[in-house]
Amino acid sequence: MAKTKQKLTRILSIDGGGIRGIIPGQILVMLEEKLKKATANENARIADYFVKDIARATSAAPTYFECSKVKSLTNINYPLIDGGVFVNNPALCAYAEVHNEYEVTARDMAILSLGTGYEKQAYNYNQAKDWGMLGWIKPLISIMMSGVSEVVDYQLDEFVKLLV
Repeated sequence: MAKTKQKLTRILSIDGGGIRGIIPGQILVMLEEKLKKATANENARIADYFVKDIARATSAAPTYFECSKVKSLTNINYPLIDGGVFVNNPALCAYAEVHNEYEVTARDMAILSLGTGYEKQAYNYNQAKDWGMLGWIKPLISIMMSGVSEVVDYQLDEFVKLLV
């Protein structure tokens, strides 16, 4: 008996952080080109079809860029910053949202996560042992951010193993 193909709920999870944002950025450029063709509007931009305030806020990385000022529907201004401060790898959040909103399971989803993943950085013990509080600031932030992203990758891999 032949298996019927099941239509999967597709999820695109993009982390645009630093150098890892180059590929997702290029994909957005490609999507914008497809949007222009689909709408027959050479001036169409993704920002015209999606909430530009959110896009601006997600790129407001503290210490690099000014926070974004976004006005709520109740006319309150909020200072918003890069979501990577809270969710460095958004793939698991995307899974949870789709699961809750559409009542589908991991078996019914296909997740493409771009710009997230691993950052391999080794630290030399003889240098690190004498860094002190100030010397650990930059490495510690990097370790925490990449660690959280790698844990999400691991958790999603474990979901997939349950399905096989």
